[in-house]
Amino acid sequence: FGGGGGGRGRGGGGGKRGPDARVELAVSLEDMYLGNVVDASITRRVVCRKCAGKKEGKCAGCGRCPNEVRMVQREMRPGMIVQQQEEVQSKEKCKNEETVLKAHVERGMDVGSELTFPRMSEQLPGQIPGNIVMTLKQKPHGRFTRKGNDLHMDMVISLKEALLGFSKKFDHLDGHAVVVAQSKTTKPGETKRIKREGMPHHNFPSEFGDLFVKFQFKMPTELTEAQRTAIGDLF
Repeated sequence: FGGGGGGRGRGGGGGKRGPDARVELAVSLEDMYLGNVVDASITRRVVCRKCAGKKEGKCAGCGRCPNEVRMVQREMRPGMIVQQQEEVQSKEKCKNEETVLKAHVERGMDVGSELTFPRMSEQLPGQIPGNIVMTLKQKPHGRFTRKGNDLHMDMVISLKEALLGFSKKFDHLDGHAVVVAQSKTTKPGETKRIKREGMPHHNFPSEFGDLFVKFQFKMPTELTEAQRTAIGDLF
């Protein structure tokens, strides 16, 4: 998770509000299935309070803040006064500070879900900090692919299992066992739908999507003469 702000402002009082900072947080599919609190480390600019002219103690590592913008009135001609922005050197000090945000990933949240951290963006003297808006991304998973509330996976079966049927099981994201069974002949690329074994619905965690299992064949690399004869007699 990269650090970052983009928002600017100071920690309290009035004044102009700085812009929001948009960042991304990659979480696991397990986090989205079970819900979790994920630590997200960011680096942002903060104002060093009461450090003007000081270099020691809590003021160590503080440098000059970026230039500030103020409004000034200028007389363009007699009787005509306009307001203009003027950039001036800041008298305050700033430094970069690492901050850990607690991202509460709720059950069923999907890619693109947003978490907002009010006034946690970068600071600048005279401004209220903007928000950090964190967008969730999903880390690749070794077994499942998510599509909305449904999960998709591949399962490799042997030629014997494809012809005679099979029963296999695997551990789901929360550890419970899922049984996949076929009593009939399985065709290449066939997909089996298992209801309520997908993702929990966000805000309705008692509801679940479905799981789609696509079967892939593991063909034998060679056959014995007896196997060849048996297959020939069978078909």
